[in-house]
Amino acid sequence: MATAPPPGNRLLLVSTLGNRDILLDSQPIPQQSFRSTCEALLNTLKQNRSAVLSRLGAPILENIIRWILERHANFGDRPQLRVYLVASNQKDEHHRKTDTLPAAQLLQVWLPDTFGKDTIESVKLWRIDTNPADYDETINFFRELITKRAVPDPHEFAAIYLNPTGGTPALSFGLLTVLAPFLGEHTVVLYLPVHAERPTPLDVAATYRKYQALEDAQRALERYDFAHAAHLLRVAKADPPLYAFSEVLAYRLAFDFRRALYHLEETVIPASRDTLRALARHEQDTLHRLLFDAKALEQAREPVPDRYPTLLVELYGSAWIAWEQERYADFLARVFRFEEALLRWAVEHCLRLPTGAERDDQGRPRSLHEFRAGIAADPELEQYVATSPFDLTRPPTRDLLRYLLAFPRLADHPIARTVREHSLALDPLSQLRNQSIVAHGFAPVSREEIEGRCPDPLATLGRLVSVVGHDPTVHPLKASQQGLLAELRKTMLSW
Repeated sequence: MATAPPPGNRLLLVSTLGNRDILLDSQPIPQQSFRSTCEALLNTLKQNRSAVLSRLGAPILENIIRWILERHANFGDRPQLRVYLVASNQKDEHHRKTDTLPAAQLLQVWLPDTFGKDTIESVKLWRIDTNPADYDETINFFRELITKRAVPDPHEFAAIYLNPTGGTPALSFGLLTVLAPFLGEHTVVLYLPVHAERPTPLDVAATYRKYQALEDAQRALERYDFAHAAHLLRVAKADPPLYAFSEVLAYRLAFDFRRALYHLEETVIPASRDTLRALARHEQDTLHRLLFDAKALEQAREPVPDRYPTLLVELYGSAWIAWEQERYADFLARVFRFEEALLRWAVEHCLRLPTGAERDDQGRPRSLHEFRAGIAADPELEQYVATSPFDLTRPPTRDLLRYLLAFPRLADHPIARTVREHSLALDPLSQLRNQSIVAHGFAPVSREEIEGRCPDPLATLGRLVSVVGHDPTVHPLKASQQGLLAELRKTMLSW
């Protein structure tokens, strides 16, 4: 449900404070007596408010607030500015003399008095009790403000401004690296140079957010989460070939090889150069092979065992990613597709029988005529199958394929034996798959449920994929992933 936009006059300013952010009689307050002087003024304020306020000045904040109010003067209603001041209040007596909390408390009164209570909605204070010069401490401080919901909802404001001009570099760093990303992409950072009367809007927050998106994209690529990486690269306004390549790999993970190839050839290759183009050319060769093999298997009426290995390796990689990303139902679905394809490959390789399917005149699936004819042409095999409960007119099932690999003539065949034995280790997952959301039920699918039936499923898949000559320690998308990561790191270094 869409939320209504905030009133155009609601504004937010968050400002760090330093010792030069407040003046007394137009002069800076000496650092050695900064806190004590401000505390004395606070005490006097209670008895003689106007006398104290008339002696105070805050040129940095005053110029920044005037600039903000001028910028929003033509939006109809009078601007309503809420101000948050970040002030230090250390426990260490040695450092307390320069703390800014008493100064912030003075400004809490001075700002509404100067600009009017109808313009300054409120002035609130955020107190940092730890060392404001320590980067870790300031980062933790801003994170705690967010965690404790002390930071207002950014959606309540039409515009948000951050002023890191005063205070320690560590406080400014925390403001920009923690608070700015939380407040959102419409946050404007203002900086007032020395002796200047008007602040300079900076794109520091936007630049940081872009860099953060690049870092998040890097982590997504490391997890083989190419679709999310592509989105983040777009957010960061990375070069189009970079996010387009990530989209290509996302299509490849979805086995949409045709669309992956189209995007690669239409978007990535024409716009890329040097190492990225070489990477794209290598990916192009891989996609052509995957697409060719997939089409060959779809149309085959004869045994084509040479068309299986690349797709089996791709399936293994897809299952590996699903497992590592803790998508266990997806993993289960891939395991059974992998097992079925591997059994088909082994039967086609060892017995030269096509294992595809077709439909009869009434649209019902059935095994290929060539499959049945191949069995009938081998009397020994025909007799072996005749003693089984399997209906050869139906498309070959995993059980039938495994039964064919147990044909006595294949007893010493290394491929038949290895595939048969290791695929049996996956059998305990069959019932879970059938009862899960990837098949016919709502049975829970978790790591514990899977490992309770098959203690090390990835190792089992690894042993099976090694039968087609693939090293199970090498992910099929590793080269593309690492190449894309290298290109991304170049981009990050150039920013």
